[in-house]
Amino acid sequence: CVCVCVCIIIEAVLLALQVVGIKVAVSERAIANTVRKTMQIIFLSSMLLRAVQALREAVSGGSAWERIAKAFFNLINKSYTAGILWKILKGLCSDMSTWDWIKTAVIVTAMIVAALATDGLALIAKIILALDSAYNFLQKFVKLDELDELKKKIK
Repeated sequence: CVCVCVCIIIEAVLLALQVVGIKVAVSERAIANTVRKTMQIIFLSSMLLRAVQALREAVSGGSAWERIAKAFFNLINKSYTAGILWKILKGLCSDMSTWDWIKTAVIVTAMIVAALATDGLALIAKIILALDSAYNFLQKFVKLDELDELKKKIK
């Protein structure tokens, strides 16, 4: 389940990048390296695991987009607080040119400043507007719920 949580956090970071207009072509190698480098940190962070669980509950409970977007922002915020956000970004963007990485870092820094200055409202508003991408992200929770049901049946 921790591996799924790690993948959800990485997908959340990718969605946040997409919401602010950054398209990252991520290789399988970059994703695998990012998962490997961040798995233990995420596993040891009850704060991050609780944030994933809160987002999962918002999605599974059929919450309004605003509540889901707030839980999403909380996950990104907790990732930043835990120091894992930049590790994920560096891992995902490892195949970028130096110039593209600098540009991405500047945009992400601006996103973080705007999000923190507005208590997340700037990012939450953008997330709500990006429902198509968000919908694809939320489908991962459906798969996680299906996996949990399968585990229960096996036991």
